[in-house]
Amino acid sequence: MTGKTEFMKIAASEAETSVRSGDGGPFGAAVVKDGKILSLGRNQVVKTGDPTSHAEVMAIRNAVSVFTEEKQPIDFSDADIYSTCEPCPMCLSAICHAGIKQVYCGCTREDARKAGFDDSFIYEIFSGTAEKKQIEINETDNIREFIATEYKINPAQLDSGIEALLIKADRDQRGKVIKAEIAGTGKNGFEDTGDPTSFAAINAIRNLASANRYFDLSAYEMVVIYKPGPLSFSAMHWAKLTKIFCGKTTEPHNGVDPEAVLHTINGTPDSSLLSCEHLGREICLPAFRLWEEKMDRIGY
Repeated sequence: MTGKTEFMKIAASEAETSVRSGDGGPFGAAVVKDGKILSLGRNQVVKTGDPTSHAEVMAIRNAVSVFTEEKQPIDFSDADIYSTCEPCPMCLSAICHAGIKQVYCGCTREDARKAGFDDSFIYEIFSGTAEKKQIEINETDNIREFIATEYKINPAQLDSGIEALLIKADRDQRGKVIKAEIAGTGKNGFEDTGDPTSFAAINAIRNLASANRYFDLSAYEMVVIYKPGPLSFSAMHWAKLTKIFCGKTTEPHNGVDPEAVLHTINGTPDSSLLSCEHLGREICLPAFRLWEEKMDRIGY
């Protein structure tokens, strides 16, 4: 049986591959079940343009594909995940929704920050300590009526299962919409695909960012039927969204309590959905050094 250190070495190899190939940042992950690697994932934000394509999320999505191809139930209950760095709030949320209870991580958040990957602003949002918020949240009782009055867009476009919209809106100095068009849409795909990351808001982000081949969606406004939970809300931050309009009902969470996910992100004692153990930092640091050397070469 392969040991924990060997699993982390394999995850670290994914991280180095990500840097060398230009796929994304220096992050890799491996989902392990029954003592064997079920799937691998590496950061692919640069390659895909999708800001949700972090290593842990990709490993989970790839595991879903393996389960599906092998016609097995999608079951992460006995699985562990090895990540070359402490997961960000989005990835922690994805791990919680997958039902993975054990995380092994190599490098620290401070290692990531020094390499230019600082996720502290999202942690501060969830802990309530942020001095400034990136996203302006506007809740409304009737989201369909709001779409019609605010954007002059036919809300019937939400009747085919679409639950999230990304809208390109031109506003005047008073904030009134002059012109608006739907740029991207998303549906909740969990029931169809079994993918625990397949929330409507995340799928809207993935669809538009991948089409644009760029992760920065700050030029768009998001409208989503449900109030986003920690996973979707983290993804919105990585997509650099600044304005969202949502309903007051919390989005369907596939049996995972959003408050418990929030406690996990905040590290609340005795309330976390998973255990995180540090392992093999020295194994994972070379990927960060590769990244720093690459950034130096291009003068970034």
